Amino acid sequence: MAHGISDPENRKEHFDAATKLNEKLNLLSQWIKESEHFIVFTGMPIFLHEIFPKSNFIGIDCLGAGISTSTGIPDFRSGMDTVLKTRPGEWELEDHKAKRLKSAAIIDDMQTAIPSIAHM
Repeated sequence: MAHGISDPENRKEHFDAATKLNEKLNLLSQWIKESEHFIVFTGMPIFLHEIFPKSNFIGIDCLGAGISTSTGIPDFRSGMDTVLKTRPGEWELEDHKAKRLKSAAIIDDMQTAIPSIAHM
């Protein structure tokens, strides 16, 4: 069974300054433009080559990695000391025999979730 991350060093959350993030996004944009094929990892199964038939996109997966936390959907692996408003992930809570705090910013009904820009 999957569980939280045991190595504290791997639990650290990293945040780039806006300028550094823009540098990384510009580089990613360049790589995408220059690529022959580009695979997108999203939170839902999509086939971008059907949406954009003349593009170099191939998007096929169901492996979202926490991009939904900004919409109030909790993830699985965020550590106990996360800065996310959704608070620790499900597996981390399970490993620590803890319950989600009532102050955690999570939605009660997944049907009311509104996609973030990362989902688009």
